[in-house]
Amino acid sequence: MIVGAFNKTGIRTQLSKNATADLIVLDSPGVFVSAAIIKSGGSNDHCEVRLILDGVIVVAINYAAAKTACFDKPNNSGISLSSDVAKTLTIQFCEPIQYKSSLSVQIFTGSEEGIAQVFARVIVGTTCSYPS
Repeated sequence: MIVGAFNKTGIRTQLSKNATADLIVLDSPGVFVSAAIIKSGGSNDHCEVRLILDGVIVVAINYAAAKTACFDKPNNSGISLSSDVAKTLTIQFCEPIQYKSSLSVQIFTGSEEGIAQVFARVIVGTTCSYPS
């Protein structure tokens, strides 16, 4: 059970080529539950989403690679892609992941141009408790 659950959002607009931007930064311990990163616009889907826990890159994947790896179909990887009007990359593992000091969600635009905006939402908790 997730204790003290809350959601945090972040948005960036008019991102230039080869830019790194923090969408969400949390500087306190907690439990990662899930994330959704929604990208509007762009020229080639080569921008990369990064989930970083305690300074360690846990997920780093671009939208094009997610499609190539068939993450737009049901899978057990914890990563999912949907591409209706905007492209949404979701991250959710079978179990929550505890982090000791920090969580961040970043976007690296790479060679992609024309990104109108990127919106991110994470759901985290303060701790995880299992019945004994």
